[in-house]
Amino acid sequence: MKSTFILFLATVFLATSCNSKKTESSSGDTWKFDSLTVDKRVHINNDVTKDGMLIKFNFVYPTSVPESLNLKEVQNIFACIITGKNDFQGTPQEAFDQALTKSTADAEELAKDMGNEDLEYTHFSNFELMRSSEISMDAKDVITVAVSDYSYTGGAHGMHGTSYRNIDKRSGTLIKEDQLFKPGYADKLAILIQNEIERRNNAESKNEVEAIPLLEDVKDVKPNGNFYFTKDGVTYAYNIYEISPYSQGIVEITIPHEQITPLVNDQYLQVIDNLKQEL
Repeated sequence: MKSTFILFLATVFLATSCNSKKTESSSGDTWKFDSLTVDKRVHINNDVTKDGMLIKFNFVYPTSVPESLNLKEVQNIFACIITGKNDFQGTPQEAFDQALTKSTADAEELAKDMGNEDLEYTHFSNFELMRSSEISMDAKDVITVAVSDYSYTGGAHGMHGTSYRNIDKRSGTLIKEDQLFKPGYADKLAILIQNEIERRNNAESKNEVEAIPLLEDVKDVKPNGNFYFTKDGVTYAYNIYEISPYSQGIVEITIPHEQITPLVNDQYLQVIDNLKQEL
């Protein structure tokens, strides 16, 4: 069961979803979204009278974009989020089907193990795999998608995390870290992040800012590509165990505009300026 547990845990940061329930929302005048959801249980021995693991997903994807953009290409970005594979090619529905099939198979394997082992202290109905995505920001030039994951497959606690995808509404493409910033940005950005950690950890008043206990030396903390935009700057999110212990939760570090703008590529300077005024 140990190997199955590790395999299943790995799915926590893979996008999964889908089925038949849809809800529609709109983003601005030309971007429209649907969401597909699934809420099911996988039972031991396929017996509904026995414990069943919860699989619950809610995933948003675009059904309409401006005529200047390619809807199929934009939808593929969301499909890649579902599968957790950057090279996935297909529709959101195809991604849903693939992800749900895999998640169900993993849950069935766990159910089989639970049925074969004498684990009276463990209730399979406590096992969960949940994933959801939402449009966390819709600005003039950028849409940010926040993807939240939670899984519990035994042990002291579950695993959770949040990842962000930023989409350039002008081109319908992802804003990746190495595109947002100028060549040679990595070391300079790392120093800004490290300095912010040290500032928080050395603050005289712990009521002003939250300290960040680290699992590694501060000099080893690097930008991780998991970021989103705020009115104050660019915020990096580090999930549990990435740089801090579980008890710290998700660590967010914001680099102010005045510090990070010199690293931004010229093509995104206007985007940053617009965000500063909008948010």
